Amino acid sequence: MHIEDAWLWHRRWSALATRRLRTLIWFGRANVSLLVLGALLGATAAEVNRNGVNNIVLGAVGAAALAAAAFVQGRWLTSERVQERVAARSASESIKSAVIQRQVGVGNFAGSQGDALLGEVMRDVEARTAALIAAATVLEPDALSLPKIHNIADYVDERARDQENWHIRAARKRMRIEARWRGAEVLATLTAALISAIGIETKVQDLAIWVGVATTIATALTAYRAREQHARIAAGYARTANNLGRLLSQFDVNTADDAESATFVNDIESVLSQEDTNWSTQTTT
Repeated sequence: MHIEDAWLWHRRWSALATRRLRTLIWFGRANVSLLVLGALLGATAAEVNRNGVNNIVLGAVGAAALAAAAFVQGRWLTSERVQERVAARSASESIKSAVIQRQVGVGNFAGSQGDALLGEVMRDVEARTAALIAAATVLEPDALSLPKIHNIADYVDERARDQENWHIRAARKRMRIEARWRGAEVLATLTAALISAIGIETKVQDLAIWVGVATTIATALTAYRAREQHARIAAGYARTANNLGRLLSQFDVNTADDAESATFVNDIESVLSQEDTNWSTQTTT
């Protein structure tokens, strides 16, 4: 297979992985919103009824929101949906790695055997993603062109160092997201505790239902944060960036011979492959 064709398949798989991710994020947040809405409307309906006004609408809408949340969980937030996204990303990264190694042309990817090895990678990806081939095929690849990597010096800058910087930025972003969701979870928990304390102090029993609402919201946020695993993934990204930085500090592009260059490329790609494997495991467990 020509390297340009392989690159187009990398972009197709990347586009599919992005679509699957956006779907999971959207429905994950919709699920939290529906749970919160259901809890609020249910409590409001109970409070209204307690005050002598029979409001069936609020209770019905609240129940519908909770039913919709259950539907979202069973239809769009399943392990199969997550595995599809993981498989698409894995396919994209496998092809990208092979294409870039073929570009730099060292080790097993040197000479004509590099083309054969690239073909083997493409066949392996096709075999393990057979269920998603149709979905990837219909996607139009974006205009991102092949990276300009022609030698080991280009590889150091355009692949190794670029990936180090990307993983540093990604780790920081994940930790910021984790902090925001954790803050919302803590706020909901403290709100439940505060309402409970006020109810005990004032002996107002009607506040008990709102303790349940705040607790439900905190539980929903906890479940969402646990599913996203931002902290674990951030730690993996940071570890990968550290390993890439260590390899870069030990490699001198000006003095390295072909064998040393091949070892360096193999070590870098092994680190990235291990990160992809770890990410896949964390995401699907």
